Amino acid sequence: MLLGKIEVNDGKVVTLPKSPMGDKIFDMAIARFAKQTQTKNLKYWVNQLAKDTSTIKNVLFETLVALGALKEEDRTFLWVFKYNRYPTDDSRIEDRVRRRVAESLFGDAPMDPRDYVLFLLMGASKLEAEVFVVRSSQ
Repeated sequence: MLLGKIEVNDGKVVTLPKSPMGDKIFDMAIARFAKQTQTKNLKYWVNQLAKDTSTIKNVLFETLVALGALKEEDRTFLWVFKYNRYPTDDSRIEDRVRRRVAESLFGDAPMDPRDYVLFLLMGASKLEAEVFVVRSSQ
């Protein structure tokens, strides 16, 4: 909606993008949209997109690793179970976003619509304390 690609009227999605946008996650969503011919409500689309959660998570991790915000570490649990961890590689990127959101919330800066959505996601995930924890300098 922020990009003007989706229009919602009375809780129903009335306009959906038809062509790829060049973003892996958006393009996965567009592929789902293209299969539907009837108008559906937002809840329906959220449930449909939730089916791709694992893929979306992997794409996000790949993107953040490529940007240098995270690094990928291969780990093993009990010598058998392999998994990946993604610790922060460059905290400046994360700190910049935290600062921008904090200035929007607690300062006089106008809130960017993307930051508003980010803040709503933080609230829905109950991550406000985690995001705004004060770090001690070492």
